[in-house]
Amino acid sequence: MFYTELSPSLENLYIEGEHRTLDEVLQVIPPRTQRSGRLHTLEALPESPLDKVSGTHALSVRARLRRPQVDQSYLNSPDGFFDSGRPIQDAIFTVFIYRPLTTTVDCSNSPWKLIVDQRIEILGSQSLSTLRDTIRCPQDMIWLGDCSEALDKPELHIPASLMYTSAYFFIENVFYDDLRNPKSTALSADVIDWHNSKLNVSDKNHFTAADTGTLLGDLKLHLGKPYLYLHQGNCEHIVIFADIR
Repeated sequence: MFYTELSPSLENLYIEGEHRTLDEVLQVIPPRTQRSGRLHTLEALPESPLDKVSGTHALSVRARLRRPQVDQSYLNSPDGFFDSGRPIQDAIFTVFIYRPLTTTVDCSNSPWKLIVDQRIEILGSQSLSTLRDTIRCPQDMIWLGDCSEALDKPELHIPASLMYTSAYFFIENVFYDDLRNPKSTALSADVIDWHNSKLNVSDKNHFTAADTGTLLGDLKLHLGKPYLYLHQGNCEHIVIFADIR
């Protein structure tokens, strides 16, 4: 390509008053008169023990620690706001929900571990039904049927949580069935019948049944002890009540 006197030059690409060198740009930046202070928002955060170790080690530790989702919906009030200056006249339960148990894993031969998937803060005046509605599981979100020909019709996508609504908690030999939906069935009935058939007549009341309308404050439980939450027929989660305050 041949350039003529009419060809544009780089000088014509600058606008009036534009800086052309790095030194000119640096002169525009004002000098820092004092050392930058720490953000006030960071000062309010608690110091983590991981920050005291070396950076490389801290990164490896953080990579191994899975941070569960924290549900703080108990702070919501009917008025739409929460008065933090008013003391809560109730007990607060800290509940750990673990990932579903894998039925294909042979625990006797393969190493396995439980992984916390959710950390839920809930009041003792709330029921097990509220706790169940707070639990998030991918099995509840699966679309049932063939949706390949109706991708643009969301009303035809039925999640499993709407089709199979039955579930129960098993806490201290008591089954708490969720029977709020008229289509729900007591999944614990068959388990109790099978259990009673294996026991003597004097032991047939070992397992009992209730409903998820029971308040958490009325439960008889042990902190740190694993309990069971079952839904979708065979999706089992370990539930641990870690703290009450």
